Amino acid sequence: MHMSLGQTSLLQKLDETLLAASSATRAMELWCEDLLLFPAPVRMTASVERNGPGRPPDQIRELLAVRPDEIVQYRRVSLSVHRHILSRAENWYVPARLPDTMNHVLTMTSEPFGRVVSPLTISRTTLESVRLQPRTGGDEILRHVAVLRRKDGIPISIVTEIYMTTLLQRHV
Repeated sequence: MHMSLGQTSLLQKLDETLLAASSATRAMELWCEDLLLFPAPVRMTASVERNGPGRPPDQIRELLAVRPDEIVQYRRVSLSVHRHILSRAENWYVPARLPDTMNHVLTMTSEPFGRVVSPLTISRTTLESVRLQPRTGGDEILRHVAVLRRKDGIPISIVTEIYMTTLLQRHV
């Protein structure tokens, strides 16, 4: 897929919007509302895959500053609006650093992680931001890797997010 100048400019704005946000989920919802990409109200849903790859890589454990005996959970989701996938995310998080009610919601529902943990006043530190070159038939345009922290600075999650061309197109 070749991007037009207008789409390249829009991609730049999307990237800046996501990088500035404390919640990628909420940023995407507002983005879709502002650009009228979908009928209002825009509410993102998550399709959750809970069977992860097992033990997280050592780098993830280091970034989360977990002890050897601390559990790190995996949650992979596709976030969509009206059956259109906007992003895919792989999330490694530390359940012991979240209230039981949030862990219950993350385990039992398909609510997006960002929406579930938003009451904790989360901050994001971006570790990687890469613009992807969509392959023929592909629709991946951005990859972000970030650490999410509670307001006390303790890391709760490492997330890798892949954003789709769907965020640049109207679906009304």
